[in-house]
Amino acid sequence: KLSYYNEYKSYLRMIFVFLGVLAATATSFSVLNDDKIDYSGYKILRVNLKEDADTEMVREWAESESVNVLGEGIGGTVDILVSPGFYQPVLSSLEHAEMNYEVSTV
Repeated sequence: KLSYYNEYKSYLRMIFVFLGVLAATATSFSVLNDDKIDYSGYKILRVNLKEDADTEMVREWAESESVNVLGEGIGGTVDILVSPGFYQPVLSSLEHAEMNYEVSTV
């Protein structure tokens, strides 16, 4: 009879541990979903990098957090994410440097 009681306690302990882990996991997922970022007005620019100076300009923007570099493409292109506040200054700089680019929305 004592053995059955110990097995029962062990079984209940496992259930409580499982429920605790399940609750912690569910809480962490809900926290992740509550922190959604609104990308309204953001643009993705695919920029052709012809010279080292072009690459350096994009690197400086990324370091100053004016843009986020999403990935480097094939043949000297880079995709950058630009917020609405930096969109016009970035476009002006690209046009002044005579760099080719394509615009798409997020």
